[in-house]
Amino acid sequence: MDIRPSTIDDVPAVARLLKENFPPLLRGAYDERTLTEALPIITRPQPELIGSGRYWTAWDGDELLGAGGWSVGGPQGQETGSWGHVRHFITSRNHLRRGVASAIMQNAMVQARAAGVAGLHCFSTLTATAFYRTMGFIGEKQFRIAFPEGPRFPAVEMSQPL
Repeated sequence: MDIRPSTIDDVPAVARLLKENFPPLLRGAYDERTLTEALPIITRPQPELIGSGRYWTAWDGDELLGAGGWSVGGPQGQETGSWGHVRHFITSRNHLRRGVASAIMQNAMVQARAAGVAGLHCFSTLTATAFYRTMGFIGEKQFRIAFPEGPRFPAVEMSQPL
């Protein structure tokens, strides 16, 4: 597995990874109406994040196994002070529990710490809270993300001091 910072050229591959994997990974935890409303938003790649130098991709040859990163502000531009925010983590459903997301998270955490970030917040999907707990994230405040386009998406707010 080769983990590297993503570039703007990775946008199409990340888009495919998001669109092919979020739907089956979230089914069962979310009702169909919520998925119908939220999937077009959460599977949309974010070129500014992917090309920021703070987003990582994991590859096996030409196959994208996973991606994720962090930003200085929150996902909707919220001010986070000295804390960063985990952003758009996804692993191919064919490569779950094989260390892909953990390796990406380790890179993101090392980079955030080196940038002087005090800790990381995340808005976890209902299906990813166990992963974040294994990475040292704490707190499990359930809430609904209010997307600017309309739906309110159930999530869990967690944090990890660095």
